[in-house]
Amino acid sequence: MEHMFASAEHIGEFSKIMRRAVALSRSGGGDRDKILDNIHALGEGWVAEETLAIAVYCALRYEADFGQAICAAVNHKGDSDSTGAVCGNILGAYLGYSAIPEKFKANLEFHDVLLDLADDLYAARTDDEVYRAKYIAKTYKPFQPR
Repeated sequence: MEHMFASAEHIGEFSKIMRRAVALSRSGGGDRDKILDNIHALGEGWVAEETLAIAVYCALRYEADFGQAICAAVNHKGDSDSTGAVCGNILGAYLGYSAIPEKFKANLEFHDVLLDLADDLYAARTDDEVYRAKYIAKTYKPFQPR
């Protein structure tokens, strides 16, 4: 990664904290205090590289369990709403919508809008007629309830 962004002023620091997040996620021991110590070793999430490192750590540590990852990402003394949001985005993209427990989706504000946007982003990668009408030709007429 460092060679790709060689001119970036802080790429060395960023690479170091990301490597540390990955290494900590692979370290043994899963008790709550150890997890919290690992998170705090990465910082508190008040700056972007710490937020991403904590989110990546939690996502890797609990890569098959969305709920556990989110709980770990939001239960620390730092900027936990940001670390939780980033962790949720990472795991949501990795695991897919169906792997997210219903309790996290049930009262989600703008749920339908987010699903529509996700479908549109996916369609942008394909030759989708609705996507072309909606965003390129701007001729899309959404359903209007009567």
